[in-house]
Amino acid sequence: MAAALLLYQLERVVASLLDGRALPALLVLVIRAYVTPDTTTVARLVHALEKAAAAPLDSLALPVLPVLAIRAYVTPDTTTVARLVHELEKTAAAPLDSLALPVLPVLAIRASVTPDTTTAAPAVHNVSYLCSMITLSGTCTSGLGVTQCQTTGAVCATDNKCRCLQGTFDSNGFGTAGGTCVSISNIMATSLAYSSVGTASVTIIWSAPATYSGQVRRYDVTWSEAGGGTRTGTTASSLHVTGLQSATTYNLYIKSIESGSWTADQEVTTTTPITVTTKSLLGDLCGVCTDSNAICSISKCVCRSGYYDNDGDTTNVGGTCTARLNPGESCPTSPSNACKNNSVCTGGMCTCNNGYYDSDGPSTSSGTCTARLNPGVTCNAVIPNACKDNSACSEGSCSCNSGYYDNDGLSANNGICTALIALSGTCSSGLGVTQCQTNGAVCATDNKCRCNQGTFDSNGFGNAGGTCVGMNNLMVTFLSSSNVGTTSVTISWSAPATYSGQVSRYDVVWTGGGTGTGTTATSLQVTGLQSATTYNFYIKSIESGSWTADQEVTTSIPITVTTKSLLGNTCGSCADPNAVCSTTCVCKCGYYDNDGDTTNVGGTCTANILPGEPCNNILNECTALSTCSGGICTCNSGYYDSGATCELRLNPGVACPVSPTNACKDNSICIGGVCTCNNGYYDSDGPSANNGLCTLKILPGESCNNIANECTALSTCSGGICTCNTGYYDSGDTCESRLNPGVSCPVSPTNACKDSSICIGGVCTCNNGYYDSDGPSANNGICTLKILPGESCNNIANECTALSTCSGGICTCNTGYYDSGDTCESRLNPGVACPVSPTNACKDNSICIGGVCTCNNGYYDSDGPSANNGLCTLKILPGESCNNIANECTALSTCSGGICTCNTGYYDSGDTCESRKACPSTPTNACKDDSVFLGVCTCNNGYYDSYDSSANSGMCTERLYPGVACPVSPTNACKDNSICIGGVCTCNNGYYDSDGPSANNGLCTLKILPGESCNNIANECTALSTCSGGICTCNTGYYDSGDTCESRLNPGVSCPVSPTNACKDNSVCIGGVCTCNNGYYDSDGLSANNGLCTLKILPGESCNNIANECTALSTCSGGTCICNTGYYDSGDTCESSK
Repeated sequence: MAAALLLYQLERVVASLLDGRALPALLVLVIRAYVTPDTTTVARLVHALEKAAAAPLDSLALPVLPVLAIRAYVTPDTTTVARLVHELEKTAAAPLDSLALPVLPVLAIRASVTPDTTTAAPAVHNVSYLCSMITLSGTCTSGLGVTQCQTTGAVCATDNKCRCLQGTFDSNGFGTAGGTCVSISNIMATSLAYSSVGTASVTIIWSAPATYSGQVRRYDVTWSEAGGGTRTGTTASSLHVTGLQSATTYNLYIKSIESGSWTADQEVTTTTPITVTTKSLLGDLCGVCTDSNAICSISKCVCRSGYYDNDGDTTNVGGTCTARLNPGESCPTSPSNACKNNSVCTGGMCTCNNGYYDSDGPSTSSGTCTARLNPGVTCNAVIPNACKDNSACSEGSCSCNSGYYDNDGLSANNGICTALIALSGTCSSGLGVTQCQTNGAVCATDNKCRCNQGTFDSNGFGNAGGTCVGMNNLMVTFLSSSNVGTTSVTISWSAPATYSGQVSRYDVVWTGGGTGTGTTATSLQVTGLQSATTYNFYIKSIESGSWTADQEVTTSIPITVTTKSLLGNTCGSCADPNAVCSTTCVCKCGYYDNDGDTTNVGGTCTANILPGEPCNNILNECTALSTCSGGICTCNSGYYDSGATCELRLNPGVACPVSPTNACKDNSICIGGVCTCNNGYYDSDGPSANNGLCTLKILPGESCNNIANECTALSTCSGGICTCNTGYYDSGDTCESRLNPGVSCPVSPTNACKDSSICIGGVCTCNNGYYDSDGPSANNGICTLKILPGESCNNIANECTALSTCSGGICTCNTGYYDSGDTCESRLNPGVACPVSPTNACKDNSICIGGVCTCNNGYYDSDGPSANNGLCTLKILPGESCNNIANECTALSTCSGGICTCNTGYYDSGDTCESRKACPSTPTNACKDDSVFLGVCTCNNGYYDSYDSSANSGMCTERLYPGVACPVSPTNACKDNSICIGGVCTCNNGYYDSDGPSANNGLCTLKILPGESCNNIANECTALSTCSGGICTCNTGYYDSGDTCESRLNPGVSCPVSPTNACKDNSVCIGGVCTCNNGYYDSDGLSANNGLCTLKILPGESCNNIANECTALSTCSGGTCICNTGYYDSGDTCESSK
């Protein structure tokens, strides 16, 4: 209200709106937007501020002022307000007209934001004619809009009393004269302490404030832990707080309550709390345990040894620690540990567990449950059950009953009485006592009851009911032989008459140390013997299981057998039917010994091998004129296999058989019944003679003799030199097709690339003025003349002439250029001569008129009509800086003193010059509370018309916070920078709720830019960024472009030098373009911008003919990365073949 009246008085002084100079207009807009923040006024202010910030300004540094004005309005912290006041004073100190009017709004604003005596006095002096001053607690008129209260820091409250501002209080008490407004912090309590800590209560003590303690109506104790709470006190400086939770740490604060200075109670809370932890009950987390018989164990209060929790186990909070009960005493059913160790409550009485006995017997209740006694331990026969099971107290010690044994022997006292063990049962070797039931059985070293060595279990080990029987009962009888060979014989026998089922297997043994392992069958073929040798064979019966190792019995009388003779053996009976006896067994005529000559023993007499059949390099195995070579009987050098004999091989030109294929001499083959040289060879005496040889063809560049077919493929003998045919080049040893553009090429020869191309950097490259007709990613094109602007194109890389690109199937000049007919020329500046056609020859915002490029309406030539280097620039709005260039200011304004200024009789409406009009004069109190007359009754800043501006029966109501329910109309019901959406006040785009969506006391604050500090409040950071570690940080896949988060750039796209992460992974900005790192390639090639940097493809792996996709020294050929000529694939790199 005060600011509105001030503005009104200023307008009365000058009898009209302030003149068109930028500075006073800007101040007026600031004040109006503060008083009445309607959409139109705020929009005009924002527009004026943007104009001021977007152009060079004079020495008043105006861009700082609008920025500070907005920040002081949105976030009125001390630093920002101080800077705003400083800038306003600097501005006001500049020479203005004789009335020096800007000083007045400066003082008014400063008095509003910093109400100290020095600042307020000049402001009061300037507007003192408006009202007289009222002392604290005096009667004033709320909503008048002028300063009425005399005391610094006092205002006219809604109860029409001069009261101290909220956050301060009357130092003498409201209604007592002579007081001043003092900060509420002066009644804060100090020196907090505590005493009498219990499980649910504590006494808090503090000191009253040194001064003004009489202004404290009461002290409250508050806390936020365990659901929070408040206990209301009096003016006393201590309070016993109850209703707390046990084992809980509380931060307790003292709140001082002051009444009277403002229309409602005011309070101030201690900044540092007193921290108290309540005592712990049984089952609570440890702190200080209340029960004297409790201890802290695993972070909880539990009963110490010998006590139990009488309300259950420690999972329940509470209870008392009670001494545990002796056996024989009455006991509760719960908890389970009420009885002492090794006993349990059964039928209401503590009873010893199994394995324990009552040490003083069942007749008294003072004993303990003691472990029952082992055999061999001293005992008292009077006390029942003292000895363990299967034993009794005899002659003062525990002894095992009949049929049992002490399982740790007689010399130790830790065993139990265990039943004697049957055959095959588990025992303890070395125990020193009888453990096995069966006669003749002992506890063997494998801890099993087994028959003694030399005997066996008659029923088999592990079967009940057996006895121990002698091994001679398992001996076989009636040995015989059959099937005698050179190295084998079959031995047979009869099984024992009884107990044959206990034989695990029969083995055959013979002189010389051999053994043949058998099964339970009564015959065995013995192999591995020597030919022409006499053997004595015995049978061994094996029994397993009765002892820890196998037991055996062997026949006493053997059976004798002599084996047959092999080739090379001394004659006996020759085993081979094609052998004869000649002192030794040898092969008869027409056969050979297949293991070598007859001096070796063994082998088979085999028929001699024909040419072409497999052989084994054995002496004399192949027929005449042939030798075993590579496992085949092969005719000797110069001969071929005619079917059954070896014949001399044939010269080229001589008649030949179809088979065999080697009838012709080396490097020739039989074709059409004639010996013909192989590919790559020629007949050295020509096709008309039959005495030549097939000779390797002559390479390109070597000497030749005009003999038919002497030069290699695709070359001809010319002038005595083999020369490549047309369309081919000499690659060094072959004639190769000349190479397409884009294909890897050798430096030499110079004609390796096709017409209109040359080898550059190892790749066939089209000459200037030509392009590769199938693009750089394929290798089947030809070099074709580039396409002129305006002609059809196919989106093939580089197909259009310089400064043009294929767009929509037509070669089109690039941005900033136009089609001059056959070349693309730079578009023309305003003032330059221009052609009638094309229509885009002139630069943006201009057109060719009368043969000269002329700026469009609303634009001006930035360097004036006399020069030709300017651009057509948007005309400058009133109030913005100008440079005295012709036509630079908008209509009805002129550049004056470096500022576009509305002409005489017009004023700056924000973006246009409007005709000036008279302003009405009304009494200052004509409008209702919280409104002021500004041509019409208008709600003050922070209020809105509850019945919308189209009705005249509403009230000015405080504007609503974000998150609060709101009416659809009027549109300004919500606070600045917010709008009513879905019935709730919602922050505009670019703003966030400063106290988050869960509270309703915040303001819509400008979102925080990337890199600036943040507070983890929902939506506080600008789009595509999040608060992380107290800083607004761009989301994954985006980078900080300075004030927005942008998508990280693909390879091939223009990029900024900073920040370094603007390019996507595995790429970096080089020369202003995102470029893949070494070892990576652009997955969609160099001509598109949608790819990713992908690891290069190794030699031998699949590829897609994309530029640079293969690793160094390799090229994509036939869908596979292949090492270039002269290099080989070493596994993951291409290495030089040299």
